[in-house]
Amino acid sequence: MLRYALETVGPLDYLAMTCLDRLAALPTLQLCTAYEVDNRLLDRLAPSPTPQDLTYQARLTAQVLRCQPRLTEVASVTALVEQVAVALQLRIGLLSAGPTAADKQLLSPSDML
Repeated sequence: MLRYALETVGPLDYLAMTCLDRLAALPTLQLCTAYEVDNRLLDRLAPSPTPQDLTYQARLTAQVLRCQPRLTEVASVTALVEQVAVALQLRIGLLSAGPTAADKQLLSPSDML
């Protein structure tokens, strides 16, 4: 879904990943790498070639509602952040692991993942 969002919105300077502290409560960390729908693997949702095509969006929504995620276990939060950056081919520029401003880490361009 993030790939679809990026294709829809257009280029970004970097991605902010927040609520990373909440991941500690999960039994395992997992990353969705694709979806399975109607017995086929779907690794990309294509945006409509025509802007504001509500019929296309309705078909896409119906398809997404039938999807089952393909999950890959991830070893750590750091590995998750790195894998997201690689999968999206996008730098991660802000990390947040708590509710306060002190819990935010703005990465300098040389430190971005």
